[in-house]
Amino acid sequence: MKRLKIMTAATVLIVSGALVSPLGTTTAEAYNLFGCRHNTVNVTYSLGATATAYNSPLSSATANWTNTTDANLSQTPPAARISFVAANYGNVGWSGIASGSSTCSGEIYATSSAVGIQINRYYTDAYTATQKQGVIGHEFGHALGLAHTGATSTPCASVVLMNPSDGPRNSCVVYTTRADDRNGVNALY
Repeated sequence: MKRLKIMTAATVLIVSGALVSPLGTTTAEAYNLFGCRHNTVNVTYSLGATATAYNSPLSSATANWTNTTDANLSQTPPAARISFVAANYGNVGWSGIASGSSTCSGEIYATSSAVGIQINRYYTDAYTATQKQGVIGHEFGHALGLAHTGATSTPCASVVLMNPSDGPRNSCVVYTTRADDRNGVNALY
């Protein structure tokens, strides 16, 4: 979807034949969808090889999605809809990836192991717990059906969790969902 200009605090008014300008405008991102979603709001995930340093960021990231959207993420045994692994994949250019997040049949993910989230410890081991939470939350956004929104040059006021790069999220301190991210997931579920 394209960026939208949202007029804040006022609409254009015509008073006594005079045009009164709006009080201001702000830019908002418009969420992007892969076109895939799970066929239930109760979405399960399982843990593969994961360092204990990732347990708290994982818990915080999934709780953020669950507490702020219509999707409910919960950890289950291996037969889950999403698999999560944090491992060292080397200098490959990504801190996280959600494989299978844009592959579905009839807009619905397969019922088991549809999406594999991989967090690349080559990069993220040096991150703070909240930065790890941001990467994990971003990848869970993909696993729920969201695509990237924004660009590396997006101003901080408009950076969302689904921004395609860690740089803007880290420099703008965006480690949890923003309204745009939540609106996208709620549109799917």
